[in-house]
Amino acid sequence: MIQKNKGNVCILPGYAHNLVKKYFTHHGYNVVATIKDSDIVVFLGGDDINPKLYQEQPNGAEAWDDARDKFEIAMYEEAGDRFKAGICRGGQLLNVLNGGSLWQDVNNHGSGVHMVTDFVTQEEVLLNSLHHQQMRPTDKAEVIAGCHLSTVKDGYAAYWSKSPGSEDVDVEAAWYADTKSLCFQPHPQLQIDGPTGNYFMSLLERYYHAA
Repeated sequence: MIQKNKGNVCILPGYAHNLVKKYFTHHGYNVVATIKDSDIVVFLGGDDINPKLYQEQPNGAEAWDDARDKFEIAMYEEAGDRFKAGICRGGQLLNVLNGGSLWQDVNNHGSGVHMVTDFVTQEEVLLNSLHHQQMRPTDKAEVIAGCHLSTVKDGYAAYWSKSPGSEDVDVEAAWYADTKSLCFQPHPQLQIDGPTGNYFMSLLERYYHAA
């Protein structure tokens, strides 16, 4: 059975590029080479983001790549009003470019899987976790999903709020409607038909296809 094309996706260079390409193709998207031919621009995982981009001094961030930051900021600007999706570092970068910041170093998110709450549907989802930096969205973001997993953030003991919009939630997914930016910290390409891969596809249905 041939799937109907769900949209043209431009995947920028980054961590597991070929796996991400396979992931989108598997789910019925057409991968294109240029932003001008795309409906969706995908920003991928990789190095930390230089804290100067969110007006902070280094406090756990390391080994950032200024050339990559500069390139991806230019690609973000070129994308204009297209739908933008960020995976891991890509989600963190989209959050920063929308005025947010990052926890530069959190614990308990370096490997394995954990339960996350979707604050919109109240669904509990098992997602993978491969990051040590974490999004701190602005009030303009809809915090989609998060958990209370870390115990230390930037060297300080984590404390928790009951509000899903609080920066004191471990934010795993956020949405900036004004710029059509979907920020997602887990790695869906590592579970193409598993919980993380299927959950990310459900977010595309919610925020891209429903728009």
